[in-house]
Order: sequence, then structure tokens, then C-alpha cells
Amino acid sequence: MNLSEDRELFGWCSAAMQYGGGFVKTVAQAAMRADDDNYAILRPALLAFKAKYPVYDERYAEMVQRELEAK
Repeated sequence: MNLSEDRELFGWCSAAMQYGGGFVKTVAQAAMRADDDNYAILRPALLAFKAKYPVYDERYAEMVQRELEAK
């Protein structure tokens, strides 16, 4: 599995890439670039960051809502 296939983390990482601070943004960018083997290593850390920074789930919901309203 890679990030584009991970329904649990794709939105969080997308918002973290756009709104995150330097470290969180870099971790999310690494997840976007990771192949399946490396993503499997990163995934537990991403889940921990998601629990620590739930605001990016909220930001992703806002991003989706804006996209829907723009259509």
C-alpha cells in the first residue's frame, strides 16, 4: 500500500502538506513520495502524528467542502 491507496491517512497528509509546520509538512511529503515498502515503515509514525495533530483532518474536510462549493 502507498499513501494514495490509504483512505485513513490520505486526507490528513494532504492537509498537512498544505497547512503543516515545517516538520509535519516534510513528513507528509515523504509519505507522498514513499514506495510501498517505505510507506509501510512510515505508516505507524503517520498514525501517531495524526493522533497528535487532528487539526489536519479538520482542514482536509474544509478543503473538500471548498472544492464542492466551487463546482
